[in-house]
Amino acid sequence: MVTKVRKLKNISGSQVPVQISDSTTIYLGQGEELEDKDVHNLEEIKGFVKVEQDLSEVPKINERKRLLFD
Repeated sequence: MVTKVRKLKNISGSQVPVQISDSTTIYLGQGEELEDKDVHNLEEIKGFVKVEQDLSEVPKINERKRLLFD
């Protein structure tokens, strides 16, 4: 699953592989950041990074929930 992230910061003590396309992986060192990218392996690395996502996506999620429960 591809997730658009505003900012991704490595909070672990080692390098974290961040897959930004089907064929490209970037290794973030300790404390390094990546901004405005699509991340393909976010679920796998979530425990090693701090994630900021675009808040404009939040209303879309709330709209879907409202439609499901109406």
